[in-house]
Amino acid sequence: MNILVEKRGGKIVLSLKEERIDAHNSGELKDLFLKVLEEEAGRDLVIDLDQVQFIDSSGLGALLSGLKNAGLRSSRFILGGFSLEFDRCLNSPGYSASSIFIPNSKKPSATERFPPKGRQFGEGDASKK
Repeated sequence: MNILVEKRGGKIVLSLKEERIDAHNSGELKDLFLKVLEEEAGRDLVIDLDQVQFIDSSGLGALLSGLKNAGLRSSRFILGGFSLEFDRCLNSPGYSASSIFIPNSKKPSATERFPPKGRQFGEGDASKK
């Protein structure tokens, strides 16, 4: 799996350079989340999904695993750069409000996409207006 790992201030940014997260690569992604979280406990983990165009149930499972493991290590799990359709899926009941999800409806720059205080999960959802 092609992933760029960068440290930006107090955050670790994982930029996924894949079009798909599915059964073929979700295990590797899950392992990487765990490794980074163990090495960088307490830091925010930002997942840049800008280039991801498809994610299946195993890919969602990898993201949820990362979310769970981040919470266990006092880290925040931040998703950025995804489509509004993906945002609506994540805004279904049952997801943790301790996560931060930043949709990519306007294709903001990297600094805009990962602000120090991102939109809390569920805030500003256009479908609720």
